[in-house]
Amino acid sequence: MSIRYPASELDKPDTLFDTLGSAWSLYGGRALVEALVRGLLDLEAQAHNDIRELVDARSIRTCPVWHTVRWYGLTLYNSRRTRPPALSFEHDSSVLWGAGNGYAFGQMAAAGNVWNLPEGVAAIPLLCNRTQAPSRTLLHGTDYVIYNGQIAFLRDPFVDELIPKLEHFSGSEVSDRSVTLWGYNTAVDTLRLHRLFSYVFGVDLPSSEQSRMLLEILLDALVNGTSAGHIRRALAAMAGVPLAQGDEAVELVETQADRHIVVTDKNAYVLPRSSTLLVSVGDALTKYQPLCDALVFYDEQNGALPPFERLAAVAVGRHMLLAGFTGGLLFENTDTAVETDVDDEGNLITRWAVRGWQQDVDRFFDELNRRCREEGLTLRDLVGAARINPAEFVLKNVFRSNTILAVVRPASFGQGCGLSAMPALTRLVPPNVLLLLAAQLEAVGTSITMNGSGDDLNAGYEETGATFAGNSFAEEALDPSEMTSERVRAFRLPATCG
Repeated sequence: MSIRYPASELDKPDTLFDTLGSAWSLYGGRALVEALVRGLLDLEAQAHNDIRELVDARSIRTCPVWHTVRWYGLTLYNSRRTRPPALSFEHDSSVLWGAGNGYAFGQMAAAGNVWNLPEGVAAIPLLCNRTQAPSRTLLHGTDYVIYNGQIAFLRDPFVDELIPKLEHFSGSEVSDRSVTLWGYNTAVDTLRLHRLFSYVFGVDLPSSEQSRMLLEILLDALVNGTSAGHIRRALAAMAGVPLAQGDEAVELVETQADRHIVVTDKNAYVLPRSSTLLVSVGDALTKYQPLCDALVFYDEQNGALPPFERLAAVAVGRHMLLAGFTGGLLFENTDTAVETDVDDEGNLITRWAVRGWQQDVDRFFDELNRRCREEGLTLRDLVGAARINPAEFVLKNVFRSNTILAVVRPASFGQGCGLSAMPALTRLVPPNVLLLLAAQLEAVGTSITMNGSGDDLNAGYEETGATFAGNSFAEEALDPSEMTSERVRAFRLPATCG
């Protein structure tokens, strides 16, 4: 998060003060005049920024994601401290419970120098104790961090003597204290991307640079027509992983604690650490080529197939079939026997295991065999083997042309928009193109030692027995002569028997 200062003449109050005339330099209250000039320049700078954002918002290519507030007053109350988030603790991190770091199983961490940010505050690059001539400046990433809507300070701002405190009274007693820090060029979320652009596609995207990039891709496809490159770039923006720009060679591959870095002769790419790289030094990269397994494409027109260990089955929905189908069909990635039979008319019927409603499966093979007979062939001759892989058959024959298969691993995604934006992309896929999305979901299990009790680092179990006295059944004798009674009533019916 970089800050340019001075960014314009509005950040140079001495220049404006010199234009006021030499008389003010001799004025006894020069400091007051200088402070007034600085305040006026801050107001003008904010107005200039608002106008610039308004002009830039005319195009998605230049639209600012957040509204920039030159000086944002952040008030923190001592009573509103919250518990620290796991700022650096992520899945598969090396943090051990009970290893002397203050985190132990069954014990909640105590509240620290952490506060919830006001709604809409996205980033604060710099915090000061006052707007004019600050004596205390805090830098993001060094003195504090912002994560998941919270701000955590390295040191308690309430013990800093240079930060003024305000006491709040309840009656005659102090009930709370507060400090106000001023954020310079604070980024505030005003839902600008959604209000101006994403509503067109019926999706509510989060305010981020990745969302702006995705909207730029979608709008470009909407105006100029969707291509395979638009689809690849849109999925990459959702996954938060870069694609190769093309016509470049890999010169360096480095793996760090939290990321992979791929350096070519033209670009440098940062990839999630949880992903597996698909390139190595010396590889020539083509345009929009995936660099890691978080997102892989298979869209060659010659029916190139993905590694089948990555697919369990191919599901064909009802909307992709002919009219009259009740539901979809599932073609599993496994070898199955090819069966042949003869129908009532003497026609050879070939079929194999396909999952779905039985009437849908029968209709599928009836139609498949009928079309083969119309061409003077049999389905068995076309298969040419005693066993078949249903998923491979569908990919090679049905989805051979104009089909894009994208295999995604959400566990390896970066800071992208997420797959919730898929409805916007599906609206732009051409009617003659089929987009298949295969999501590989990974479940992480926890092992428990079932032969004894656990400790601070390892889970286990213990058994204890306890007895409880049950209630005894109540016995009660009933005497019919005392508990029952008889009553006789006579009725006269005014009717004639015939």
